[in-house]
Amino acid sequence: MRIWNLLDAQEHLEDVVDGALEHQPQRIEPGFGSGAVVVMSEEDYRVLTQQDLLAVKRSRSHAIAAAAGEIRIDPSEEPPHEVANPNPPNLPDA
Repeated sequence: MRIWNLLDAQEHLEDVVDGALEHQPQRIEPGFGSGAVVVMSEEDYRVLTQQDLLAVKRSRSHAIAAAAGEIRIDPSEEPPHEVANPNPPNLPDA
């Protein structure tokens, strides 16, 4: 990620945008202690927000399964990425 101060970003806005469009997020720091902003392509933003939505859905599924007693939550472990099917299909013995 390239880091710009505000004045350089203003002077090189085309470079900031070109970098973001090439899937290289651009961090702009205003320099007066108020944090920073990140410029990224719309495509990268959509991917990022879609991943966030999937994580929320997985977390919600995990919480519902725990509330139903289908799984036990160990606070020392990270939640699983997928919740196992509580009613798996019957498989023939091998």
